[in-house]
Amino acid sequence: MHGLPMTSRIRLATLADANEIARIYAPFCSETAISFEDAAPSVDEMARPVQQILQCLPWLIFEGEGAVLGYAYAGAIANARPIVGQSIRPCTLRRRRNARALAGVSILRCSKFSR
Repeated sequence: MHGLPMTSRIRLATLADANEIARIYAPFCSETAISFEDAAPSVDEMARPVQQILQCLPWLIFEGEGAVLGYAYAGAIANARPIVGQSIRPCTLRRRRNARALAGVSILRCSKFSR
């Protein structure tokens, strides 16, 4: 049965999460074309965007049963037209087996930050 783990939560990321974020992101770099990366970033390389984004926007961690299962973050839209202003784009990545659970929950929780 698919769904949320019995004990799950969403929290703000910290730099200590960079290792798990890099681990989750790595298959998207090596097994797909959606990341535009030749190789997965190192933990240190992954920590930089986490730190930068957390200065002004949320980077969320989804945990279930004591493990990091996915993350979601927002980033500024590059080259946004003046009428768009301070628009942000969401990004959600997760371990494949928890895709449905995280996608729905992270979108609901992220919407609270935009109000």
